[in-house]
Amino acid sequence: MPSIDRNAWIAPSALLTGDVTIGAGSRILAGAVVTGDAGPVEIGSDVLVMENAVLRGRVGHPLLVGDAVLIGPHAHLNGTTIEDEVFVATGVSMFAGSRAGTACCTSTATSPRPCDPDRLHRGR
Repeated sequence: MPSIDRNAWIAPSALLTGDVTIGAGSRILAGAVVTGDAGPVEIGSDVLVMENAVLRGRVGHPLLVGDAVLIGPHAHLNGTTIEDEVFVATGVSMFAGSRAGTACCTSTATSPRPCDPDRLHRGR
């Protein structure tokens, strides 16, 4: 049974099943699937899970998402660890045992790399 902080928001069309924890201020948008049926999923505070993202815990590989994380539309996170202040771009797939370290950015064409917060705020 999912555990959802009272200050989190879940879209009516999002699906949460199994051992799922959602932190304060987090938002799960339309069509997202968060399933802890095969392993736990822990989502921190102030996380945005965008449309149609799929997040899954695995046996021996929980899905752990830190605080202040943006998970882009159509991302697929499967038994991975996402630390604090990470940007997971549209369509990124991360698999069991992988890790995105604090303040990094991911994209479909590269490995996780450090983010430049000033650059993100300038929109470049």
